[in-house]
Amino acid sequence: MEPYPYYYSRRRPTAEAEEPSDPNFKLLLEEMQKMEMRLGQKLDEKYRILEQLVESSQQKAEARLISLEMS
Repeated sequence: MEPYPYYYSRRRPTAEAEEPSDPNFKLLLEEMQKMEMRLGQKLDEKYRILEQLVESSQQKAEARLISLEMS
C-alpha cells in the first residue's frame, strides 16, 4: 500500500515548465489567446448590457416611487 493517496503521487506542474517542442504549440497558443480575447470582449459586452438594464430598472423604480409619493 502506498504511503500517500493516489492523487498525491501525480506529477504537479511547475512554474519552470518548458514549452513543448511541438512546432504547432505557438500557433495553438496564439489561437487560444485570440479566443480568450474574444470571450473577454463578449463578457464585457454582456456586462455593459446588464449594467444598462439595472440602471433602467433603477430609474423606473425611482420614477414609480416619486409618483407614489406625489399621489
